[in-house]
Amino acid sequence: MDANAEFIVNIVDDDCGSRESVAALANSLKFATRLFASAQDFLASYGGERGCVITDVRMPELSGLDLLKALNDLDWGIPVIVVSGFAETSVVVEAMQRGAVTFLEKPYSENDLWNVLRAAVQHDD
Repeated sequence: MDANAEFIVNIVDDDCGSRESVAALANSLKFATRLFASAQDFLASYGGERGCVITDVRMPELSGLDLLKALNDLDWGIPVIVVSGFAETSVVVEAMQRGAVTFLEKPYSENDLWNVLRAAVQHDD
């Protein structure tokens, strides 16, 4: 069995097209994926499976940064990759201070995604 298949990439983004695009890239790299339209949906369904979270910064109700805070408060220890089309310095700094594995600015390449997923797998191990 492919080791990547045991690692679930949880994609949290309120934009359906963005979720599906990230899922297609992750699937092409042989990662299993689960898609969530909100941080609340992810928090309600996560069961401790091995994996990571890729979350957009800008979402209604709970932002990607709010999700990072919630995961820290819950002490779940799942690696988080934050993405945004608006990489303002203060947002990037806050994401990293809250424990994000990395921050990707949209649009990003398949190679960029591969590198951060590899880092997330290593962080998870």
